[in-house]
Amino acid sequence: MKKRITDRVVTRVHPLILTVALTISATTISLGSFSVYADEAKEKAKSLFMKGVDLFSEENLPEALAAFEESYAMRPKNSVLFNIGMCHKALFNYVESIRTFRKYLKKGKGKIKSAQRKAAEEALSRMEKLVGHLEVVEAPEGAEVTVDGVSVGTAPLLESLILDPGLHSVRVEKEGFMTLQTKVTIASDATIKLRAALPLKQARLKIKCEFGDDGEGDKQKDAFVYTDGEASGGCPYDGEVPAGKLEIVIKASGMEDFVTTVEIESGATMSISAVLEPIESEEPVLVVEERSRALFISGVVSLAMGVGGGVVGGYFTYKGSGDHDDLVNAAESGNASTYNNLKDDLGTDKALMAVGYVSAGVFIVTGVVLLLMDARRKDSETTLNSATVRVVPTRGGLSLTF
Repeated sequence: MKKRITDRVVTRVHPLILTVALTISATTISLGSFSVYADEAKEKAKSLFMKGVDLFSEENLPEALAAFEESYAMRPKNSVLFNIGMCHKALFNYVESIRTFRKYLKKGKGKIKSAQRKAAEEALSRMEKLVGHLEVVEAPEGAEVTVDGVSVGTAPLLESLILDPGLHSVRVEKEGFMTLQTKVTIASDATIKLRAALPLKQARLKIKCEFGDDGEGDKQKDAFVYTDGEASGGCPYDGEVPAGKLEIVIKASGMEDFVTTVEIESGATMSISAVLEPIESEEPVLVVEERSRALFISGVVSLAMGVGGGVVGGYFTYKGSGDHDDLVNAAESGNASTYNNLKDDLGTDKALMAVGYVSAGVFIVTGVVLLLMDARRKDSETTLNSATVRVVPTRGGLSLTF
């Protein structure tokens, strides 16, 4: 009976020639494999496979394809992929047939019989001349590419798209960019390159700057506009910016930063009136007092540590004198063990005595220097209080005007 089906398929669907016969041969192999398993799902897959073979021989290709695909979903055997590819080919679904045969060859690499592999490769070779290719180039990374309403991936696409000959609708889009919507005509055995360098969505931003009273009257100031951290120009400002959410920072000397976040639609114009307020001044005397207090405390602590170092040095000087007397007595009495121990102790005493005196000198000198600096700052404070000065805090420090 299988022989009669094979003859009828080859006769009635002549263009398939050898590949259909191989499909029926794959059926026989599949029957042997299915017989090993007894569970219901595998038996169902076997039944669907046989149903697909019968429908294919009757040229009921859509139903045959549905049966093969259901069988493959239940039991993904590579031989079923071959039959699915043949159904797509007979239905002139060349794109799907090519994808299926490529999957068949990749999945069955090293396992497919040479005759079946040759049949699949020949089918691929013939069909690839009947389809066209679309390459989407220069699209921003991450842009979604849609063909005929179906997403085919995101840029950059690693391979060209296989498409049936004819007119196709292509859409390339990414947030923050203008969308490309176009149609392309694909010819058989030809490659079309679609340039999709999407321009950024643009909007217009206008900024007018006003300055609060900082004691300088209406004196014009240099203010600078930053958008999303990038310097955009001086204020007043009028220029194009990317559409969407935008952080705006305006800086001017002696003024608090003006900071705001806006959202501008593509093609729209937004106007902003920015009022910059002067930086609040601080009493420099308070700063001097804090610094003087810190210097005074540091000087006193340093002097105290110097005194401590002197005490340590004096202690080990006294101890070393006693150890020296004991060392002389041990030498005169011939007590070698005591002599050696006292000799080691005397060496330690001398080292610690030196450390104590040196640290005492260093800390005392440091303390004196700090106290002198403190006194100098207090004199400066008196001068500041008695002089007529104007102190304005700036980003770089203090600006004094006499």
